[in-house]
Amino acid sequence: MDILIAEDENITRAMLTKVLKEDGHRLTVTENGLQAWERLQIRASGLVITDWMMPQMDGLTLCRKIRNASFERYIYIIMLTAKDDKKDMLTVLNSGADDYIKKPFDPEELMARVRTGIRSIEREESLRRMQQDILNVAANIKMKNAKLEAAMSKLGNGTGERPAEEAIPLPLEKLKAGMVLAEDLLMNDGLLLISKGTQLKEISIRSIRNFGSKGALPSEVLVTMR
Repeated sequence: MDILIAEDENITRAMLTKVLKEDGHRLTVTENGLQAWERLQIRASGLVITDWMMPQMDGLTLCRKIRNASFERYIYIIMLTAKDDKKDMLTVLNSGADDYIKKPFDPEELMARVRTGIRSIEREESLRRMQQDILNVAANIKMKNAKLEAAMSKLGNGTGERPAEEAIPLPLEKLKAGMVLAEDLLMNDGLLLISKGTQLKEISIRSIRNFGSKGALPSEVLVTMR
């Protein structure tokens, strides 16, 4: 995981770096909120660990700027603080931080909270991919609908008449025998168009099989693909 650290205390910053590197994370280390913010503009890390009290830009301001910005993906924020008052904790969370750790921190607690953050990021990424898949499907449906409308617009003068060369004959013997196969119809959504003279009507597979079994369709019936 790409993790950005914003910590002005040398000892705490060194401890964070050591623990996170040993766990295999890729780190960007800064000494205050302003440096962290500038780095985020260049390359957004998935997770930020920031101190509260820092020069130039404190952790609360950094959190608010991150939440008000438009990054491509969600950035999970863990706040480090020596404060332990309930009101202070609420201030941290209300600033946009997802979690907090009291200083001095325990390495095991730090890693547990980092792993919680990573799971949250992975869920967010999964949801984002699902949303994108839905958008792609919707765009594909829209494109197919546009093609269908374009094909239907070719029907003559709005009368429902369709040139015979654009229709595909369906073997009458198969209809009469009730042997309509998928490869004969190449249907879309279980529906197709039957053209008889200048009249069009939309019927289902079941209707075709019923007509076929009764031998009720005349020989000039044509199947128009949809």
